[in-house]
Amino acid sequence: MDSQRVDAVEMHEHETKGASEGDVSSKKTKRGRKRKLLLVAMGGALVQSLAALVCSVVALSSRNGTDEKPHPVKIKTTYQLWNLGQGGFVVLNKNGTVDCKGTIGAPAIRSYDNTTGACTNCIALGVSNLLLVGDAASRAIKAENIGKINGYDESFAPDYFWSFTMFKHHNSGLYVGCDNSGKATLLGDTAVEYPDPRTLFVLTKIN
Repeated sequence: MDSQRVDAVEMHEHETKGASEGDVSSKKTKRGRKRKLLLVAMGGALVQSLAALVCSVVALSSRNGTDEKPHPVKIKTTYQLWNLGQGGFVVLNKNGTVDCKGTIGAPAIRSYDNTTGACTNCIALGVSNLLLVGDAASRAIKAENIGKINGYDESFAPDYFWSFTMFKHHNSGLYVGCDNSGKATLLGDTAVEYPDPRTLFVLTKIN
């Protein structure tokens, strides 16, 4: 009889212990689920925050309906213009010619504000009294000594293709480029998405 009581007590304790362990396991499972749900919620909130941040950056970088470029051409700034097609720097010579054969240390070119109602981002390009001038008919580019640069009716609108800058001649719609002989010229039939490499320039800011 005593043996049966002992067995019954042990069985009851085993059942009680099993039930307790089951409760603990169930609580752990519930806590694990809550943690997973919390992590998912936090992840979703993080994604939303990042998306909002990206939208804010895009909104802040937008100006006049176009994205702000990582290397915009600024007015009253001096640059050296290196041409991808020719592999040389643009040089305005005193004899009126313009070529793309300059090496490092070649005279730099300065940008000037030359905006108009028809071209809100137009600039003039020159060195001292020499101004970069393009002729739509002959497609020639020359350095013209005009005495002063500001206010002269000769403008170029910068455009951008990744790390490169393009200069669109406002009066003709053609682009500044360099031909096979190394002479600066106006080139057409080019698309901003798939540009002629002869119209692509890398700008080095001097001051």
